[in-house]
Amino acid sequence: VPLLFYHLWTPLASHMFAGSIVGSLAMAGAVYQVLKTLDEWGVPRAPRLILVTILALNAMIVYYGGNGMSEGLYLFTLLASCRYFLRWIRRNDLTSLVYSAVALAFCYLVRNEAVGPAFLGGLVVIGIGWKRRSDLQAGRIRGALNDFVIFEIPVVTALAGWAVASFVITGQPFQQF
Repeated sequence: VPLLFYHLWTPLASHMFAGSIVGSLAMAGAVYQVLKTLDEWGVPRAPRLILVTILALNAMIVYYGGNGMSEGLYLFTLLASCRYFLRWIRRNDLTSLVYSAVALAFCYLVRNEAVGPAFLGGLVVIGIGWKRRSDLQAGRIRGALNDFVIFEIPVVTALAGWAVASFVITGQPFQQF
């Protein structure tokens, strides 16, 4: 009986250990993303380090960083997306918009709750793209829609990829719902 328990427990324990390592690395990456975001926005060093320390020592961050669940990866990819999205808003850098979109697509691959930020982010992209352009009406619409498509294509691709994979495996594109 103890030998049987050991053989049943060992694969489970190794997966839990690997998940804990990935979760802790992802939470460390999430804290790093916040640190770099505050740095890019010009927050002075002392308040920046205090805020990041408070975040890193938050009980939920520590818990989700060590339990091996997907919250660590979700938070890391969502914060990375926010960092680059804020950079795009501030600098109008198309590369940052693409990085934000790709991070958000990875966020959807981790958890399907990323559909909400993708939808709202798309609305913000349209609004900012519209406001930044001083062209005529048609040029403003085209520019805003170009930014929107650039932002949403990675997320839509990830959504379609998961739907196809789910359909192949379960026979339903959105089995989780």
